[in-house]
Amino acid sequence: MLQSLPSSCPIPAPPRGNHPHSNHGGCRMDVSVAEHGGLVTSKSLTLSVSPNRPTFLVRKSLSNGTQARENTKRLAELAGYAPEMVAASIRQHLESEDTMVKEVEKGMLAGYPPELVQDCCGGTYLMANNAGETVAVFKPADEEPYAPENPKGYVGGEMYGTSPLKEGVEVGMAAERECAAYMLDHGHRAKVPHTVMLRTHHTRSDLKYGSLQKFISNMCSSEDMGPSKFESADVHNIAMLDIRLCNSDRHPGNILVTPSVAGKHSLIPIDHGFVLPKWRYLHDLDFCWLHWPQSKEPLTEDDMDYIDQLDADADAAFIRNALSLAEDCLRTVRIGTLLLKLGAHEGLNLHEIGSLMIRPHHDERSVLEEEVWRSEEATLKEMRRYPKGLMQVLATSAGHESNGHAEMESSFMRHLNVNLGVAVRAKLAARLDSPDYGRGRGFSDCSAGGGLAE
Repeated sequence: MLQSLPSSCPIPAPPRGNHPHSNHGGCRMDVSVAEHGGLVTSKSLTLSVSPNRPTFLVRKSLSNGTQARENTKRLAELAGYAPEMVAASIRQHLESEDTMVKEVEKGMLAGYPPELVQDCCGGTYLMANNAGETVAVFKPADEEPYAPENPKGYVGGEMYGTSPLKEGVEVGMAAERECAAYMLDHGHRAKVPHTVMLRTHHTRSDLKYGSLQKFISNMCSSEDMGPSKFESADVHNIAMLDIRLCNSDRHPGNILVTPSVAGKHSLIPIDHGFVLPKWRYLHDLDFCWLHWPQSKEPLTEDDMDYIDQLDADADAAFIRNALSLAEDCLRTVRIGTLLLKLGAHEGLNLHEIGSLMIRPHHDERSVLEEEVWRSEEATLKEMRRYPKGLMQVLATSAGHESNGHAEMESSFMRHLNVNLGVAVRAKLAARLDSPDYGRGRGFSDCSAGGGLAE
């Protein structure tokens, strides 16, 4: 923990009435701020603020590590052929001026230390600019719940092992998931705050690695206000993001409320450390918006146009080249996106699509889980038809670029397309039997077998 600064260096008080983005993550910072990317060794500025505490090193240059350069090169190449929606997000990721990082650097040089937020399991830190105003939230990976440096006593987990809080999510990987949610919020449609990954150092050459997210001034969180005050478009956009990313932690406290026009209020989704769980662990998804009336409204034409442009393969390639999430997590974005597309094109609303992902009872699989399991079984059965030598290759193919992995992924998604298509039609049939039926789009975009036409 940082020791107290001398009285000549005031500590910024937390903004009153503002939710501090604090549900998961954080840091115990003896550290400085660095630009996002790999390790930095040039242009460091040393600032001694007290004889009794570590010296800050404020790293000012962009990453020049070999791995970071290679990632940038691959992303630039991907932007050249990816669908425009994804290409635009890649260009924004590569070209954005990180004014947020520069503001935090100036704040630390001015004597404003990171401020630990108390009402959370991890060590979330509020970061100030040189005027003492909170501008960002830093969440280091090694201080997440059950990570070894957690400042709240929630330790005991193994770094990169399964989180005791959520199966399918690794300890120390919530920060990358925070960044992934921002990167996959194409067109900033759901308004996920600007998020970057940072590496930070102090004089002992220790490394802190985590997410830095823009601080959003707000009235309250959505748990403090009735949904009748929320914009329908905001609810739809957050719901579409959560379905795509299979969010396992969308509770009302993870949506901020800000003033809007015409008596409605704008919604800002935060705390995405539990999105993209590994695809075999879809049993604990959580969508608070399922209980909001806006989720039962039909999808708009604008919603449908957005859904039509989504490309899960391009999304997976983007995240693969920018972050280090496991391939099992990238399959999750394919699963969620496929379900969203199937449901939308059959005329389901977001409540109906989301309900397919939630368990009806604790010990009973959701429709999504059931169809994922059936598709995996069908894929394995199909793979057993191959000669023994090829089966050994398939069984040991871990990399996404291997022929074995590509063959299995293609087979799995083909089976899932058909199986989820049948499930979606069954959901629609149940609605057709109800007196409140009101249908959107028909079956023209789907194949006779039950899935999206290829």
